[in-house]
Amino acid sequence: MNSSNNSNLRERAKKAFNENKEYFEMLEKWHQSHEGIAVEKKVLDLIENNIKVGNKVLDAGCGEGSQLIWLAKKHPDINFFGADISKIGIEMAQKKSQQLNNIIWQKADLEGIPFPENFFDLIYSQSTFEHIFNFKKALQELKRILKPGGKLIIRVPNGNRTIGKPRMFFNYLFKKNKPIPRNPSFVIGQNKLKDHMTNFDFWYIPSDTLLNELKKIGFKINFFSTSKEWVFESEKYQGFSWLKKILVLIYLKLNFFPFNHLGPVTVILAQK
Repeated sequence: MNSSNNSNLRERAKKAFNENKEYFEMLEKWHQSHEGIAVEKKVLDLIENNIKVGNKVLDAGCGEGSQLIWLAKKHPDINFFGADISKIGIEMAQKKSQQLNNIIWQKADLEGIPFPENFFDLIYSQSTFEHIFNFKKALQELKRILKPGGKLIIRVPNGNRTIGKPRMFFNYLFKKNKPIPRNPSFVIGQNKLKDHMTNFDFWYIPSDTLLNELKKIGFKINFFSTSKEWVFESEKYQGFSWLKKILVLIYLKLNFFPFNHLGPVTVILAQK
């Protein structure tokens, strides 16, 4: 992307996230359609297993607040904070959480977040980094505001998921991966819930790219997955022959590089 395109995309993104209420209403519907919290069990377990009474926990890219509100109701002894670039998202979150006294909301750009150094015990970011223009700078900011020993959980679509398994395999094997720039439309079709997941992305971020960036700035990786087990939930799997199903089972057992990178969703637990 050249500098003029960079500037144009940034301005379009700011406008979309601060003027497009439909985007956040779609997010809210998405959570409602998943019993109030559209988060994989793996991610939710990582969050809940890494918080303690009195901890300060940040939802980095909280959107309209559904996920954080769900957690705050369940864990009243945790101090939760929600940060998002959108005034609309923060206002929706504040309105829904008026009865809760363990959440603080902050309108903030994750590339320059207004919290002090060494402040949080845990930060989690659910489906956010693909929407951040300078995601490397955001990673550095989140590290800055984590306490020593603090933990960061990131869940993001695996950036190679759209190109097919054979090409994914060789991209990882020969270290050809890099962030893939997108040209987001910032448009949501009528009643198209999934548009908020595709039409607002700046990047497809391959899992090894994200892992390497975290290691480069000093994080220790405690957990890593690309959710290969999701193959069992796909409609394609149900139509596989018995031979293909056996091959899939073998593929799932190969949990080493590069096979461990071939799933659709990256989940990382890193420690400062």
